[in-house]
Amino acid sequence: MADRRLTPAAVLVVALAAIAALAGCASSDPLGDRIEHRALYGVTLQSWAEKPDGTIVASVRVSGPVNRELDRLTVEFVRSRDDGSKIGSDWVTLDLSRMERGAPIDTTVVLPPGAESAAGLGVDLHRQPTKADIAHIPELQGLK
Repeated sequence: MADRRLTPAAVLVVALAAIAALAGCASSDPLGDRIEHRALYGVTLQSWAEKPDGTIVASVRVSGPVNRELDRLTVEFVRSRDDGSKIGSDWVTLDLSRMERGAPIDTTVVLPPGAESAAGLGVDLHRQPTKADIAHIPELQGLK
């Protein structure tokens, strides 16, 4: 009876062929792929201040993967009262063109005056966006 074990070289050839086949497959879910890639980014609110006219100036740090695919990243800034209840929000698209190989960038965001003074400010990347969220995120629009 013949020996039917695979040699290490044969195993390597089969593995490389499988990897090549998978790499050559186009994604059937561009929206899901883009959502997964967006989730690799981090946006940290460093500081913020509200001016007398109600304008908010916020400093944020954006970090991302080495293989950055996005030139822009849209996030939601959420204003809140002392009790934590939401006053309102502003969707802002951040420019990532200065980001090099995933190195973090610091940027300043100016938000228009709100209906009332904010006691708190948060930033939400929406890592698992709903359909309503996607309507505010240009880098996800038009993908299916």
